[in-house]
Amino acid sequence: MARSIGAGDDRLVYWDEDRIEAGTRCDPWVKPDWDPLLFRTLGGLVGASAFPLEAMGGVASSVSDVPIEPGAIERLLLDIAQTSRPKHIPLILSHRRERAAAMKGGAAIPPAPAKWPSVSIIIPTRDKAELLAACLNGIDQTDYPGPIQIVVVDNGSSNLEALKLIESLTEDPRALVLRDDGPFNFPRLNNLAASVAEGELLCLLNNDVEPLDREWLTRLVRYAVQDGVGAVGAQLVYPSGRIQHAGVVVGLGGAAGHLQKGVHPDEERFWTWHAVTREVSALTAAVLVVKKKDYVEVDGFDEDFAVAFNDVDFCLRLKQRSLRNIYVADVRLLHRESESRGNDRSPVQVRRFADELARLQERWGTEDYFDPHFSPLFSRLVERCVLAP
Repeated sequence: MARSIGAGDDRLVYWDEDRIEAGTRCDPWVKPDWDPLLFRTLGGLVGASAFPLEAMGGVASSVSDVPIEPGAIERLLLDIAQTSRPKHIPLILSHRRERAAAMKGGAAIPPAPAKWPSVSIIIPTRDKAELLAACLNGIDQTDYPGPIQIVVVDNGSSNLEALKLIESLTEDPRALVLRDDGPFNFPRLNNLAASVAEGELLCLLNNDVEPLDREWLTRLVRYAVQDGVGAVGAQLVYPSGRIQHAGVVVGLGGAAGHLQKGVHPDEERFWTWHAVTREVSALTAAVLVVKKKDYVEVDGFDEDFAVAFNDVDFCLRLKQRSLRNIYVADVRLLHRESESRGNDRSPVQVRRFADELARLQERWGTEDYFDPHFSPLFSRLVERCVLAP
């Protein structure tokens, strides 16, 4: 480590830590690879770290100068990171005397754009009028400063109540209704809508999702309009209040999984990754905001992933273009997952899932994938932050 820093290869190196209490090691603090957004969210991510003494510059005239101005070290580390990407060593190499505070809170919210972009909200649907009605009602209650277009893709509804609701949308000047009676293929439905969407941004929204506050879209758009940002997603919760989505970890179970699935949002363990805005490898498409130009440049969703992993593949293609996918922790929506379609358990559906899993593994090597936004010390067998045995 010292040799690497001295040679100038890695000007900032940080590692994992734990705590010593009554001679016993506890409270391990395991960290992801460098994420400047997460660093700012937490007011410092790296904890124990090493960097050249000369990098201290004006922070302190000597190592004995105390106290150091609050925030000075944070600014110093960010300055170092501008010229050399910090290196994370995923090993517990030091011990704390004090308990680390639980991670929580959103990052500093990006500034409002000079002009709020137009947003096309894309909602695939079929029957289930009560779900679509709740989703549309949430949009009606949304406060967004820019123009909104609602594109509903009806995938062969036959329920009279649903048809009546969809027909009523023709009276809404914001709405566009498309009809596709083909077999369910989530990418095809979204690609169809995206091809005619007028918005500068696309907001993919499942019909079984309900916004829980008026500002959800505004906050997601603030991130989505930033340069270098690909997809932006939110925290989704089940009707029980437990987490359904807080970002996707690629490589879990040899495929991909939703981090902290089933955890209560108010859980106070240290590894509360669901409570912090940060960069992730992928996001669910149940709620996903992306620039239309980026959607088009990566050729939209791959229709070979008819049901499963299409969002993971899409996000990884954005990431492949050096775009950052962002999970926004302080935007929360209700997701009645699979209520619109049910669960895939028939022999045909099981075979289709196996085919899509094999395609994901072949394309992205997810059986051996190291997700830089997830510690290798965590188990890859569960969708929670649990240390591997």
